[in-house]
Amino acid sequence: MPIVFYSPGTAIEVFCIAPPLTTNAITDYHLNFTLDGGTRHGTFSYAPSSSTQFVYNLSVVALQGLENVAHELVVSTDDSDVGSVFLFDYAVYSVPVTLESKSNLSKPIRRRERSLAVSWAPSS
Repeated sequence: MPIVFYSPGTAIEVFCIAPPLTTNAITDYHLNFTLDGGTRHGTFSYAPSSSTQFVYNLSVVALQGLENVAHELVVSTDDSDVGSVFLFDYAVYSVPVTLESKSNLSKPIRRRERSLAVSWAPSS
């Protein structure tokens, strides 16, 4: 089942949690990404090492330099061979903000990037 992110702005980055290597469990990542309904935009693969710890803040896709409009990023698992895990952690997107000087409107407009972290957890 794909996960869909709707975000405005010029950049989006999605982070996941990687489980430790576990016997008889799917712990590998095999993800596909599609931006704005286009063709596949990229892939991400990850196989845990012999670690016994979860890995947090694992960046699985980072798209920058996007047009400043609303975007749809679809993340789907590629279950064709061995299956895939997808443990969503959070997403960050950047939206340019225009700041105008109140004292002198003839000054140049400054632009700053702002980021917002978004996380989701299933309801019980």
